[in-house]
Amino acid sequence: MLFWSILALGTALRLALYSGYGLGDDPNFTSAFFRLARAGTYDPGDPYDVRFGMWIPIVWFIRVVGYREIGVIGPITVCSILNLPLVYAIARLEWDATAALVAMALLAVFPLDVLCSTLFAPDVMLATYAFGAFWLYAVALRDEARPALRHAAAAGSAVLFLAGFASKPWVFFVGAMMVLDTLPRLRTSWRWALLTAGETTFLVALFCAWQWWSFGDPLHYVTIAKAFANLVPYDRDVVLDYPRMLFLPNDYGAYFAGWYPHTLVLLAVLFALRLVRAGKWLVYFAIVVAGLSAMPAGRVHGVWVTFVPHIFRYLTIASLPLCLALTAYVRELVAWRSRIGWSFLAAFLALGVVQAWQVTFPTRDAFGEERRAVALAHERFPDERIISDAHLASYYSFFYPEAFGRDRTIPILSERSAGRAKEFRKLTEGVLVTGGGRLPWYTCLPCHCFLDGIRPPKHWRLVATFDGAPRMPYRPEPLRIWRVSKAAEKADRLWVKHPARAARVAIVRALAEGRHAAVAAEIGQRLLAEGAGSADLAYWTGIACAQAARPSCATTQLAASLEQGLSPARARPVLVRLGMDATNRGDFRAARRWAAEYRRRFPKEPLDPQLAAAESGFGEAQYRFARGEYPTSRRMFEAIVVDPQTPPDYVRQARYYLAFIAFQERRVGAGLAYADAYRAAYGEDPFWIELQFRHAQALRWSDTAAARAAFADIEKRYAHTPWANEARRELTELARLGRS
Repeated sequence: MLFWSILALGTALRLALYSGYGLGDDPNFTSAFFRLARAGTYDPGDPYDVRFGMWIPIVWFIRVVGYREIGVIGPITVCSILNLPLVYAIARLEWDATAALVAMALLAVFPLDVLCSTLFAPDVMLATYAFGAFWLYAVALRDEARPALRHAAAAGSAVLFLAGFASKPWVFFVGAMMVLDTLPRLRTSWRWALLTAGETTFLVALFCAWQWWSFGDPLHYVTIAKAFANLVPYDRDVVLDYPRMLFLPNDYGAYFAGWYPHTLVLLAVLFALRLVRAGKWLVYFAIVVAGLSAMPAGRVHGVWVTFVPHIFRYLTIASLPLCLALTAYVRELVAWRSRIGWSFLAAFLALGVVQAWQVTFPTRDAFGEERRAVALAHERFPDERIISDAHLASYYSFFYPEAFGRDRTIPILSERSAGRAKEFRKLTEGVLVTGGGRLPWYTCLPCHCFLDGIRPPKHWRLVATFDGAPRMPYRPEPLRIWRVSKAAEKADRLWVKHPARAARVAIVRALAEGRHAAVAAEIGQRLLAEGAGSADLAYWTGIACAQAARPSCATTQLAASLEQGLSPARARPVLVRLGMDATNRGDFRAARRWAAEYRRRFPKEPLDPQLAAAESGFGEAQYRFARGEYPTSRRMFEAIVVDPQTPPDYVRQARYYLAFIAFQERRVGAGLAYADAYRAAYGEDPFWIELQFRHAQALRWSDTAAARAAFADIEKRYAHTPWANEARRELTELARLGRS
């Protein structure tokens, strides 16, 4: 019962103190993993794509729950929860059930682990792999375990070690701990140690051999990441980064690891004479921290360099050994004075809950405010573009559907107040989000979209203020949401100038027919909101909204005009527009419904070609391809090619797409077959030239020499095409990455 209670407490604490998406490099990871989930394949040249142990479970989770924040964060939260019974299991191999429950309780409220459990902190997953491998290895060494169990544990340890190695080589810190753990049992368990080591070595060697065969580099996933890494020479400050994070307050006065490391050092000093009995996990914890602090990237120009920046979330691989080390010394305290020991533990666990609340506050505060603000902007203004700094814009782009096939965000790029003021003055339409909390652990105040005392122009209207408190370094001013619209400002003047409803309706039509569609849309929507609409007003408002790039308004009003008896002459183009709008936003069920409505209303007329594309499936196949959903689009194009009813132009394009997709999926043989068939049927047209370029791209990592020759051939033979410039860029990039 106590086991399940601690597990429930740890789970509840993590969910209650949920932070979510918002660390500095989250957009890079999220973009890569969403693309991987859609494409069903990876890019060997992308450092995010080659961390297989990391992205495979996250992409699987995204496919199950959808392209949402929980899809990215969920696997990390699950691993953080799984680490609670894992630390219990490791402790149970050494101590009694009571001590194992202590270790589990300490991890359940450990501030760093609670913080990282709902951030994008994949090192939590690495901890699960690494210490899962450690636990299974320890099970395999136990003489009392059945042979079948020992075999299974050895194999499982090898698999988890490989998963950790395919995420980050830091799993070797735990490998060193496994070697040390073997020494006391070497005489009796050497065969099982050798078996586990052999299986692990075999799997790791197989992974490296596959990389060598595929990419010409046994550590390709490390090499490609180093090409994008920031490397600096060793110095004292760099090496002491992680100890400072463990022992000193962070930027906001809280302690990442609570008082766990301080208490561990204090108890280790008090029980210094019991170091041999209680200090095993203290040594293991020191190995992990020292490894993280000194992890080199290698020698560059004769100087040893290491990765920076050092980030607090990397420390989560040390969470389990720290809690186990503290458990060992709490046992000594209880053995010395039972009442003092248990009282201390109860107070310490309560303090851990408080410190977890404190250390998670900045991310809960900043990301929660950001989440609420974006939701409000999306709900109130579904047609408007969101304008803000690149970080908030990326959040909106990832977790809200792209409206009707267009980019919904406009980033403010200037990092100085004067530059932002110039960008603000150029804004004419959209929803602007200024100020608020952002990136508390990657604070870059110049990167944020702050007003900095800039006086808002007249065409800005304040919609909402999120006055987060208290003021923090990551929030120098409140978050404000503005409706920016010169069209609304002009509509206000016309609304006052022409109070009669008939005059206002006439203005909507006149402006919609002219070059002031946004103003017409504003007035038309206000009139319709007052009631007593008509087919004519709904039609012209819908047309104005369509011309002003307000697709949800256009769809709503044009559909309403059809229901209210729109004339056949107007209904025909309206049905086509509604079908295309549905296609652009990926709602092909609605597109087919509008095509059917067209046939019902105009049975003697041929279906408009754009509606025919949506009805036939070709439009959807193109849409899926444009989104990078290669497996889905491939199946659709394959069906289109063999359908005898498919128009010849669709067949031609489908063959091009099938070759393109095959090269993107690195099915080079299939791609060449499709490309050769295309050339045989249609000649060496611009589509075929592009397929030559895609073929060369598919060879970049598997056969670099062939890729270079192919790019050089394109540059020479097709110098008059844009693909010659693209080939030149690829050759330059290969040289930069040392693939010449």
